Amino acid sequence: MLMKNVFSDIDQIRGMMDMRECKFLNRLAGKVIGDFGEKSVFCEIGSFCGKSTVSIAKALVKHASGVLYAIDWHQGASTSLGLEEEEYVSTYGEYLRNLEKFEVEERIKTIKKRSEDSVNDVPDQIHFLWIDGCHDYKNVKLDYCNYEGMVAPGGFLLFHDACWTSWEGPFRLIEEEVLYGMDYNFYAMIGNIMVFRKEANTMNKVSRSALCALCKCVSGKNRPWHRKIVSAIFFRLTAYYTILFHNWSK
Repeated sequence: MLMKNVFSDIDQIRGMMDMRECKFLNRLAGKVIGDFGEKSVFCEIGSFCGKSTVSIAKALVKHASGVLYAIDWHQGASTSLGLEEEEYVSTYGEYLRNLEKFEVEERIKTIKKRSEDSVNDVPDQIHFLWIDGCHDYKNVKLDYCNYEGMVAPGGFLLFHDACWTSWEGPFRLIEEEVLYGMDYNFYAMIGNIMVFRKEANTMNKVSRSALCALCKCVSGKNRPWHRKIVSAIFFRLTAYYTILFHNWSK
């Protein structure tokens, strides 16, 4: 199956991810295997129906390396799709069918639990940590605090819905714990994804301040209509810029 057709099919999986984001996750997963080898460990917090899961795992299958620990209790939350928790229909069956359809089961260890109950089910060294669970600040911070310490030197820390979005929790955590710290260096932004690498932070103060100001200006639930338009424009610009010009050698 041609890669472009694979991503066209992946885009049909239910989930709030742009196809360009899926392609980026896939390519970064391949880079991680190139950097860390066949025993690379990937961890995903928040699988939903498997859109990001399949995007990552396709790279693992291609290289016959690595394992992805996919964490999701598949019962949703009070904020999921605007539904109350008791109205939410489990996504577990749909998730499993998508893993089977795309033939990636061999590289995935599914953990059907809440993320806070899954810490001991994941190896103590992770090379790719993808945080995409509950997006309110309290839960983003909980996931970060529970799993960040496992990220290996040189490994990657990724957040979804961190910019150009109505959610404020992910970027608030990034600003408080990651962006101004010494342990993570800004690596890439594509669509709603922000990526950091565990290495000395070389981002200068002006760049960090500018990034913070921009993200705060075009994010949040109470954005006026003109900021939503600017947000949509920047979403596409960052996606295309990263696809065309990202330096994959770093």
